[in-house]
Amino acid sequence: MIPTTQLPAFFERHRNPAKPLQLPSWLRQVLYQVPTWDRLLTTRYEWINGVILDRDLLFQGVDKQPHRLPYRTIATVTLQRAGGLFSAYDYLTVTHLDRRSESFQSVKGELHLQRFGGEYQNTPVA
Repeated sequence: MIPTTQLPAFFERHRNPAKPLQLPSWLRQVLYQVPTWDRLLTTRYEWINGVILDRDLLFQGVDKQPHRLPYRTIATVTLQRAGGLFSAYDYLTVTHLDRRSESFQSVKGELHLQRFGGEYQNTPVA
């Protein structure tokens, strides 16, 4: 077993030096599915580490309609307050693994995490 953080060095050590390092697409897809710790940076600039328990990011837009985005396609999610402290919504920007970005106006949402040691935590998204 090898930790995912050591994979780049492993591939570098065991590659053919005469060829550029290019992982096959099937291996890249498998590596993206390997479970890892999810890291959340809160609006208070505190890191929360854990494993996201849901399959999808679920939040409510300003139109009161639910939005559902599969985590397996998401690289990063950024929230930004849309004005003052009492803003009616937040800007939610999603960057997908294919580098495509989407922006939303979010009024409500929550992340469900399992932290180290089995502790569960619910973190508001908006």
